[in-house]
Amino acid sequence: MTWVTDGSGPCWVEIPKKKPRKSPRAVRFAEIKVGDQIMRVWTSKGWRGGKDDFKGPAVELSQTTWYYIVTDIWFDPVAGQRNPLAGKMIAISHIIENGEPYAHKEAHTVRGLASEGFKYADRDFIAFCRERLSAMECGNVVGIGMGQVIRRRPKVAQSKL
Repeated sequence: MTWVTDGSGPCWVEIPKKKPRKSPRAVRFAEIKVGDQIMRVWTSKGWRGGKDDFKGPAVELSQTTWYYIVTDIWFDPVAGQRNPLAGKMIAISHIIENGEPYAHKEAHTVRGLASEGFKYADRDFIAFCRERLSAMECGNVVGIGMGQVIRRRPKVAQSKL
């Protein structure tokens, strides 16, 4: 209520309250469920000439993508006391190279995932790891060390026709 005085005299005017809008941070992961895979891209920036060469702006030197799987979802009543969206929690586990989730779990809020740079995975990383392991067992895929072995073998002279 506000006291307003105009030509017709003083009166009380009620100011309408604004509706609180939903946070845009939680929109990205509103439908997340157990078993979904998410990813996070780490980018390291620096200068190509070394740490003493600061000519020009910093550039991306390398980029690493880590994949995670959602293991648990629960509601934290303390965090969600005033805002139920803030109380939705999930646990994620890092997917290691053999396609299995790592034993350690990390707890995050749904809002926190979006603000920390997580996105839905661009591929099924567990299936990718399993295919790669089976291809390595069959011999269709070799490690990078085999390249040295192949380059060191004797070269065969080409015949001239």
